[in-house]
Amino acid sequence: MSKRQRRYFDAAFKLQVVQMIREHGLGVSEVCRDMKLGEPRHEAVARSGPAR
Repeated sequence: MSKRQRRYFDAAFKLQVVQMIREHGLGVSEVCRDMKLGEPRHEAVARSGPAR
């Protein structure tokens, strides 16, 4: 069994995810499913406020 490699996301990508959730009214689950992401990580990003 091989170990999965950890993925890293830059600030621009995180901002895009937050904008999709907040400005376009999409749900966290919907955005994560569309972008093939794990939901828990991006729920935290969405709650954290605007990207700095």
